[in-house]
Amino acid sequence: MNTEVLNKYIGQKLGITGSLESGGDYYVKDFLDQEMLMYFICELVSHDTDLTKLGYQFLEEYYGLENLANTIDKEYPNFSNSQDIGQTTLEWLKTKGEFAV
Repeated sequence: MNTEVLNKYIGQKLGITGSLESGGDYYVKDFLDQEMLMYFICELVSHDTDLTKLGYQFLEEYYGLENLANTIDKEYPNFSNSQDIGQTTLEWLKTKGEFAV
């Protein structure tokens, strides 16, 4: 666990939800919870959530984009095909970083 990265982002908004039903915004504790992170990723595909610039930086620094893409592909083997995103999972993550709010 990289405590330096965690401390850097504690209290920072990493993700924004468009739905009040899903409980609000996302923070470090949410992105550390594997199940919650995968839920956020699925919501990101359907445009129900947005990744903040700080959220993208956190994912990049804490998990590494390549490792995160591998985790997503392991959890959802047909992620890039089933979500019709037309990119590899890693490319999709990088694109989400370009459009982070």
